[in-house]
Amino acid sequence: MEHTTAANSNADEIRSLRVEGLLPEMDAKYLYGCFSDHGQVVAATVLHNVRTGFVEFTSRSWAEMILKSYNGHGMPNFNQRYRLKWDMDSASMMWRWDYAYERCSYFGFNDAGEELNANKALLRYKHSIPAVNEKPVAAAGQQHQEDESDLVNQNCEAILYEEWCKERFLYLCMEELCKEKVGCYVIRTLNMSNLLSCSCKFDEKIGSIITCRYCADCDVPFELQKQAWLCTKDFGNRKSPKLMGCTSCFSGIMFAGGLDQSPDQTRAPYYVPSQQCYYFQPRNICNDNPEWIRRPYYLKSGKPEALLVNVDGSLCCLSGLLVGQQVAHPTFEVFDPFDERWVPLPDPPFYRPEALNYKHGDPRPGTHLSYAVMGTKLLVSSKIPGSDSPQFPVCCFDVEEKKWTEVTTLFNGKPFPFRRRALVVDLEDGTHDKVMFYFNNYFAIRVCRLVVNEDDGSIKNSPHQSLGIDTLMTSLLEITIQNQSMVKMSWDFVDLGNKKVCFVLSSSLPKGRDDDECFCHRQTLRLLILVIQFQVLESGDFSFKFLATRTFEYQGHFPRIWHPKLQGCFLL
Repeated sequence: MEHTTAANSNADEIRSLRVEGLLPEMDAKYLYGCFSDHGQVVAATVLHNVRTGFVEFTSRSWAEMILKSYNGHGMPNFNQRYRLKWDMDSASMMWRWDYAYERCSYFGFNDAGEELNANKALLRYKHSIPAVNEKPVAAAGQQHQEDESDLVNQNCEAILYEEWCKERFLYLCMEELCKEKVGCYVIRTLNMSNLLSCSCKFDEKIGSIITCRYCADCDVPFELQKQAWLCTKDFGNRKSPKLMGCTSCFSGIMFAGGLDQSPDQTRAPYYVPSQQCYYFQPRNICNDNPEWIRRPYYLKSGKPEALLVNVDGSLCCLSGLLVGQQVAHPTFEVFDPFDERWVPLPDPPFYRPEALNYKHGDPRPGTHLSYAVMGTKLLVSSKIPGSDSPQFPVCCFDVEEKKWTEVTTLFNGKPFPFRRRALVVDLEDGTHDKVMFYFNNYFAIRVCRLVVNEDDGSIKNSPHQSLGIDTLMTSLLEITIQNQSMVKMSWDFVDLGNKKVCFVLSSSLPKGRDDDECFCHRQTLRLLILVIQFQVLESGDFSFKFLATRTFEYQGHFPRIWHPKLQGCFLL
């Protein structure tokens, strides 16, 4: 897609939107972040005395797409909905020239990704933006659109509220570390009814997606919506931890653990394990106010790169381990919702003292955790690649029995052959058997059957099958032999029920693309979403049907993202 900048846009073109009914807490930086995913935003302005904001885009086409996609939807972090209209009097441009607008707040970036204040913005855009006495005149078609947007604004509270309560949404939790390596967590949503109505297919011959009729007729340019974010100053001056774990619980999303910045940044260690917990409450039928809550209960010990998981209603947190970090006990805790506190649990076998007698410089247990949830059981393995240290088999923790056992019958007594999370779903064939989906680093989704012995509860896995999506992934994510080591990928699975599984993969697009002159040096990211349905054949093998193949491209919340990572996907 060809991006235009403010310098070469038509000066007589109305390319700014008016945002009405802002709350006092909504400043220009917040308003800028609301549209930075998709719109090529030049700057945002807020006039606090009239509770009105203005967002200027690089072209009218970007502004028009934002107006269609966002108007009437909920604003991130607040109980408020977008009330957008065309900025017909160009007030967002006028303030830079008119003394009456001197006290408004302003936020924007230059081409180097540095923040601009009002004086620098005036110098940068004075040749491309008309003065007060040269403001553009609305055309007849633009005035008609203005009238239509007014009608939508009058009813925006009633238009989508009922649908919002009835529909389920896919919540995508991303961690986007900025250049200062400070944690920023962004939650985006996708309407599941739209996704399940899609039947787009990937054609290997042409290497692209064939758009279905539903998506072709869809008049909403941006279906992926930013709902909330948690960044440095959202809770006073304390910076939010990086590398927190997250999971769905209590009808919301919990974040815990990670790494806090050390108070003394002049010497190592620069980061210390965090005990903090945050909770995101999304919009629902009882609460129309999405909000972040910093929980008063702390973990008993800091958990770097925490594995936070909901096991049959029990919220469990297992510590990961980074290079240079020491193991802090307890390594494993469970949350008691009645006393609202974390309770220590037994350490997994690979964190016991005898397992931590490693030589200096050897990779340590806990640095490559993989896991899956199967009913009341949490299956975890710690794989230590390229090391002579003993490799632990998969360990199983039962939340009812509250003890660890080693599962030597899974994967020949070796660790899981994947990293991160695998999805386990019921086979629904009259047995206790399950199906496991996992993703390896060779662009393949693998599927195997978990055979559960009803007498002793032992678990065995069948040989895996592959979905054969290597061509699809390399084409849609623009991965080549030359750039595959530089592309950062993360992924997750979601059980949709009725033998349907949603696979979500996030990737940073390779730099150097012809159309990737990213405005303000923002990292371009792409989501690949596959919806598949599986069946069990008489032979015991699996057959798969691809129901939908979608891609979504957006820009990071901050310029110069250091490491974008998909922390989790949840259906709420």
